[in-house]
Amino acid sequence: MPIFAAGATLAGSLISGNAAANASREQAAAQRYAADKAAEEARFRPVGVSGSRYGTTSSQYDPATGRVTGMSYALTPEMQAYQDRFQRLAGQGLTDAEQARGMFDPLRQAGQQLFGMGQRYLDQPQDQRIGNMAGGYLGPSQIGQRTTELGNRFLDQPPSTQFSDMAQPYLQPSQYAADIGRVGSAAFNQQDDPRFAQLGAGYLQPSQVSGDISRLGGSLINQQDDQRFAELGAGYLQPSQYAADIGKFGSDVFNRPDDQRFAELGAGYLQPSQGSQALTQLGQSYVGQNPQDVEQQYMKRQMALLAPGREQESANLQNQLFQQGRGGLSVGATSTGMGATTPELQAMYNARAQQDASIAAGAQQAGQQSAAFGAGLLGQGQQLGMAGQQFGLGAIQAGQGLNQQRQQFGLGAMQAGQQYGMAGQQFGMGAIQAGQGINLARQQAGAGFAGQGQQLGMAGQQFGMGAIQAGQGLNQQRQQFGLGAMQAGQQYGMAGQGFGADLLARQQQENRAAASFGTGLLGQGQQFGMAGQGFGADLLARQQALEQQRMQFGTGLFGAGSGLFGQYNANVTGALQPYNTYADQVRRLEEQGMGPLEMSAALGGRAMTGGAEAGRYGLVGANAAAKSQQEADKFSPFGDAFSGFASDPTLKNAVRNLFGTTNALNTSAYGPGLTGYSGAQYDIYGRPS
Repeated sequence: MPIFAAGATLAGSLISGNAAANASREQAAAQRYAADKAAEEARFRPVGVSGSRYGTTSSQYDPATGRVTGMSYALTPEMQAYQDRFQRLAGQGLTDAEQARGMFDPLRQAGQQLFGMGQRYLDQPQDQRIGNMAGGYLGPSQIGQRTTELGNRFLDQPPSTQFSDMAQPYLQPSQYAADIGRVGSAAFNQQDDPRFAQLGAGYLQPSQVSGDISRLGGSLINQQDDQRFAELGAGYLQPSQYAADIGKFGSDVFNRPDDQRFAELGAGYLQPSQGSQALTQLGQSYVGQNPQDVEQQYMKRQMALLAPGREQESANLQNQLFQQGRGGLSVGATSTGMGATTPELQAMYNARAQQDASIAAGAQQAGQQSAAFGAGLLGQGQQLGMAGQQFGLGAIQAGQGLNQQRQQFGLGAMQAGQQYGMAGQQFGMGAIQAGQGINLARQQAGAGFAGQGQQLGMAGQQFGMGAIQAGQGLNQQRQQFGLGAMQAGQQYGMAGQGFGADLLARQQQENRAAASFGTGLLGQGQQFGMAGQGFGADLLARQQALEQQRMQFGTGLFGAGSGLFGQYNANVTGALQPYNTYADQVRRLEEQGMGPLEMSAALGGRAMTGGAEAGRYGLVGANAAAKSQQEADKFSPFGDAFSGFASDPTLKNAVRNLFGTTNALNTSAYGPGLTGYSGAQYDIYGRPS
């Protein structure tokens, strides 16, 4: 019985396991198929782009699989020529950069020389000459010591008595002063001198000369007046015929009729001229045009000029695309809403759109220029008309000015005649006044002579009185001389005593001056010492300043050398700039030539991304379907039936009752408690623990 149950269970397990293995194999096959389809959809397939104005592309395909095995690109001949030119320039720039070190080597050498000079300045030993000089001044000064010693000698000298010895004789009463006093007393007591009084008495009577001068003045006063100047002036007081003629000429010129020729000439120019009217009408015709109409006419003319060339360009491009087999190739629409077309046609249409926009802008400028031209013609016409009118007004004003000048000349001539007549009358009046002045002068001269005679008599009397007063003055002066001599004697004695006192005071001043001089010498000695030490300190400071300047100069040479090295490096590095620029242009032209290849790869990448997404969705669906199919395929009815039949308790009891043996202890041949299905398991798996 156990062997039968085990066999049934084993058979069921084998059938179920075989069904599960078949289901797994079918799921793996479905997943491999889906993965192959997804990989095929995600494979990179570059989209063919023939080229651009910068470069062209070509593709290589596998004859067996039809897959792209390689792609290449080439620059257009024009771009290749540009690249070759830039490459030659880059080579020249690299040559210049290689030669830059030799060209700028003088900067490097100059920098090294400055470095060397700076190092030599910094390595120079300190100059001790000024310091040694300062050391000589910092010690005690010999001049100061000598001045101090001299001051001490002046202070140590005893006071001088030279002036005091000289003053003693002057302090006693002077004999010379007593003699002067006696002379003054004798002069004061002397009798008066009568000679000046006698001389003055002779001049108090009137003199003969003064009487003669007085009689001459009376004769001049009584003389008859001279009538010649009065007669001369009376002849000029009558009106002058010459003045009347000048006045009549001026009146004729003033009353002459005005000259109308300038007025007639100016009146002809006051009306607008035909030229100004024509310019104004032409300017109005330009200004009166509508700017939109001018722009449309400009656009029509420009488009008519461009139409033949555009038609020929379109035909040539269509023929080229047809010969290349790309007549229907479309690479996408533009951002402005234009339909899909070839790159060449799209570039042509874009260029034409830009050209049309430029022409439209030019049309707007043409409208503005037309209006501005019309406005300029209007302005010129108005200016021409105004110029004619201004000329006419100027001619009229010139005629009026000439007439005014004629009238002013007439007035001037009349005024000149009047002035000439007035000048003659003024001359006559002047002659009469001159005659009166001469007579008056004669009378004044007579009066002067009479006055001089009187003054001469009075002068003689004044001289006599002066002689008497002079005699009295001499007597007074003699008396004053006597008094002065007596006072001089007293003052001389007092002066001698004052001179002695001054000598004593001078002695004291000399002694004080000697002491002050000694003190001054002491102070000067100290000042000399301090000045010497200060000069020494200044020399030391100057020594330090020179050292600092030397160090700064050396450091400055280092800085200048560093600057030259920096310039050298900058120039050498900057010499590579032309090469880098030209090489960058070569690279950019290469990148522009690779544009079609990059576009092909980009379009292929987009197609690959879409195929990969489609393959991914197919793979996910296939995996889900395979998993569902696996669950259905791994179910085996026969395997489950066998396994269920073998594990049915009723069947096991029946088989155990049919084939199994037990004893009173409920044991079997397999051991205690191991009967039926448990015994069969014991036979297969061994005793359980």
